Amino acid sequence: MEFILTLVEPNQGFTDKSTIPGVGSRFFHHQLKKTDKKTVAQHTVEFHSENRLETTEDIPFITQVFADAPASVFALIEAAK
Repeated sequence: MEFILTLVEPNQGFTDKSTIPGVGSRFFHHQLKKTDKKTVAQHTVEFHSENRLETTEDIPFITQVFADAPASVFALIEAAK
């Protein structure tokens, strides 16, 4: 699957997009936010179906997309150290 960077903010975060033909596109937003005491890693996922409204039939696909979210968040935390 091809990933395209759609937004890059140095030392703050980035967004990547991948398109699944006939299904839709998913966007991963990765951000690092500094607070007074620590850096918070935020990982947001968006799914946009192709040529139709999203339905509960998309749940198995979306579940697979979200499956790697915890590993992605921890990778961002390690990168921020």
